[in-house]
Amino acid sequence: MGGNDEDNGLSAGAIYDTDSTNAQSISFVRAEGSVEFVCAALGLGFHEARPPKLLRSHFVLRDLDTGEEMAIEQDSFHGPEGRRLALILPIQDAYVLGRKSYTRETLKSVLSAALKAYRDAKYNPDHAWTEISGSIRFVHPKPVETHDDVVPEPVLQAEPVSNPPVKPKRRLPILKWLAMTAGALVAFSLVQVCVYRFVPVPVTILMIERLTQGNGLDHRWVGASDISDNLKSAVIAAEDAKFCTHDGFDYDAIKKAEAYNATHKKKRGASTISQQTAKNVFLWPSRSWTRKGFEVWYTFLIEHLWTKDRIMEVYLNSVEWGPGVYGAESASQYWFHHSARTLSPAEASKLAAILPDPDKWKATGSGHYVSKRSGSIQARARSASDGCAVE
Repeated sequence: MGGNDEDNGLSAGAIYDTDSTNAQSISFVRAEGSVEFVCAALGLGFHEARPPKLLRSHFVLRDLDTGEEMAIEQDSFHGPEGRRLALILPIQDAYVLGRKSYTRETLKSVLSAALKAYRDAKYNPDHAWTEISGSIRFVHPKPVETHDDVVPEPVLQAEPVSNPPVKPKRRLPILKWLAMTAGALVAFSLVQVCVYRFVPVPVTILMIERLTQGNGLDHRWVGASDISDNLKSAVIAAEDAKFCTHDGFDYDAIKKAEAYNATHKKKRGASTISQQTAKNVFLWPSRSWTRKGFEVWYTFLIEHLWTKDRIMEVYLNSVEWGPGVYGAESASQYWFHHSARTLSPAEASKLAAILPDPDKWKATGSGHYVSKRSGSIQARARSASDGCAVE
C-alpha cells in the first residue's frame, strides 16, 4: 500500500510493520481516486485504545490486510493480536477539533511529533490517547513493569506544537473608509464644477426648498451678454468690491467681520461673490461649519476652474431676488417689467440693494433704508464700471 504526494513534506508512502508496538509514519496515499491522510499504521496488539472524542468524527480505521474500513464511533474498540490497522484522515482544508481549528499542515506536524514520541519511547501496546491540548499526545497510561533494580523509563511525550493563531478577517480600517469617501466627494465635486463651467445651472437646492414652502419658482437663465453691465457693476459695489482681484476670499473683510461679531449681537458676514456662488449653486442654505467647509472647497474650485466672467454670470442667474424669483432676467421682469439687458443704473442699484434680504426688502416702492442704500451703491458702482466682469 503506498502512493506519493509531492508537497506533504514527508516520505512518500506509508511503511507498515507487523511488530505490534510499531507506529511508523504519516504520509499521503491514493485510494479510489482520492487522496487520504494516513496518520499512523498501528499493530493492533492492544485491547482498549481510546481515541479522543474530538477526533472520532474525522478518523476512520482501515485494516491494512483486508482493506476494511471502520468508523470510530464508540469510546473504545477491540481487535485481535497482530491485526494491522491504520488511522485514516480524509483530506480537508481545515479540521475543527473542539474550539481549535487546525490546517492540514499544522495537524500533520502535530501528529508527526506524537507518533515519533510513541515510536522512540517503545511504549507497550496498552497505550491510550489523551485529549488535545496544544498537540496530540500518545501517553503511556501506566509504567512498564520492571525489576526493582531497574529504574523505569520516564514517560515521554511529544513536545507541544504551537498552533498558528487564527487570523481574524481583515476589515478595512476606518481611516481607509474615510479616505475613500473623501476621494469620492472630491471626484464628484470636480465633475460638478467642470460641467457647470459650460452648462447653465437648471435648479439649486434653495430653489427647491423655497418651492416646497409655496414661494413658486421663476428662473430664467440668460447669457452674460444679455445682462446689463449696470447690474454687474452694482452687485460688485454692493457685495464684493475686491471681486476682480481676490482669489475667492477677502481676508481683510473676514478680519473686520470677526472683530465686529466679537462685540455685537447681530452678526456681519464677509462672503465674497465667489463664496455666494459656491453656496447657491452647489450647497444647501442652512448655516453650519460643515456647509462652510464645503463652501471653501467649492470656492477654491470655481476660482481655479472658472473665469471671473463665468462666476459673475452664474451668480447673477442663480441668486434670489424676491419670493420665488431667481436670476437677473426674472428679477428685472418681476420688479421693472422689462429685460435685464436694459436695466438702468438706478434700477440695477435697487436690485443690488435688496440682495441681503430679498424676502423682506423691495426693489420698487421701497422704504427709506433701501432707497438710501441703493443711492450709495449707485455712487460706488461708477468706479467699478471698468471691472473684470463688465464688458
